[in-house]
Amino acid sequence: NILYKDRLLEIVQSGELELEDQLIKLIYLSDNEITVFFDRDSFDLKGWQIMDQYNNNINFTLKIIAKNDIFEKNTFKVPEIN
Repeated sequence: NILYKDRLLEIVQSGELELEDQLIKLIYLSDNEITVFFDRDSFDLKGWQIMDQYNNNINFTLKIIAKNDIFEKNTFKVPEIN
């Protein structure tokens, strides 16, 4: 859900913010709890944490090393959906 722009927009608009030293935490409660982490200075997406249906925490971490770079068409291979 995080990677779909419309869903991320809903999470940002409806979530509750918590400020920490280095991070902005955006907590969104729906079917599952989603916490999105942003860098407090640059507002870069740092990752997210979700709680699955069995109350397990699943964490994703991102390290953005470049923004708005142009890549050749076949740089990333996206598998076809069956």
